[in-house]
Amino acid sequence: GRGRAPDARRKARLIASGVIPAQPVGHVYAWGFLVLLTESHGVLGLAPFQTFFLDGVLSLAAGTTSMSSGLFVDMFQHRTGHILWLAMVLMGVGYLLVGMSPTYAVIVLSIMVASAGGALWPPPALALLSHMYPDRRGLRLAMHRSSGNIGEAISPIIVWALLLTLSWRGVVSAGVPVIAVIAVLIFVFMRNVGGAKPEPDKASFRYNFQRKGPPLAEAMRSRGML
Repeated sequence: GRGRAPDARRKARLIASGVIPAQPVGHVYAWGFLVLLTESHGVLGLAPFQTFFLDGVLSLAAGTTSMSSGLFVDMFQHRTGHILWLAMVLMGVGYLLVGMSPTYAVIVLSIMVASAGGALWPPPALALLSHMYPDRRGLRLAMHRSSGNIGEAISPIIVWALLLTLSWRGVVSAGVPVIAVIAVLIFVFMRNVGGAKPEPDKASFRYNFQRKGPPLAEAMRSRGML
């Protein structure tokens, strides 16, 4: 806000300028991969079930990571920058391995790693923006979400254009240098961002699971989740 010190405002702007533009990367890959499936399925000689299974693995890995990552983000909120860096590393390594994978089984495992990285990004990113912009939280969170929507909208166009000159493996690998640059920038400029370090007894897995496990289980049992 306007009442904050100049250093705090600069730090907040740095974080927003790094977190929000990086958000579309995971969306471009996740949605673009659906386009790539139509291309890779013929090249690899996959059965229809195997093609749809890859899409299912992508969703399952993302959903599982999203559900569990919030707990660990709260436990390690003072390491938010490191978690953001880890998300980009997992995404980059996963998609690099997809592009190099010699077999279908390796592609499945690599997709799980990449999808987990993409799903790991939003919880710490949203928490960080919310913490840094308490008086403009809604605007910053909306910008973060909108940037992801932009990535989803342009990903088929990007993939289609790249497929004109590259194989599907080349397209998967093409974005890895971009992810690597983002990961380096996060590590250099944002690795120490985050909230206050929690007290030792409140940083344990047992404490957080006992506190947040029952509400999560109750939500899963609610009719709205069925």
